[in-house]
Amino acid sequence: MLSKKPAETYEPDYKKDRDFFESFSFYLGTFFDSANGLFYRIAQLSEKNELNEREVKSVLVVCDDELNYIGEWQVPSYYRLDLSFTSSKGLMLFNQSRYVSEIDFLLPYDVFDVLSFSEM
Repeated sequence: MLSKKPAETYEPDYKKDRDFFESFSFYLGTFFDSANGLFYRIAQLSEKNELNEREVKSVLVVCDDELNYIGEWQVPSYYRLDLSFTSSKGLMLFNQSRYVSEIDFLLPYDVFDVLSFSEM
């Protein structure tokens, strides 16, 4: 016989959920830049720092059009990689430090330039 006990409600613990998902390293996606013949693979790396606290770093892995490895670059945290795309200029990175919500029709993007990022 089925129990007539009411179903328990789930109360999300957002900090616990975030900590759980930040404990993994994973790839967010791959972009092909046809103008420059490059593939950009976006990775989230989860590491513990010297204080044993979890840090999540964003990394771009760059390959040529034949998938030969070129290099890896750590992306500063003020870039939102989930809002990235490629254009004729290259990989466009959303710069949230320059975003002003009162002027939301202007979206500040920077072009990824291998020379402007430090290689890992």
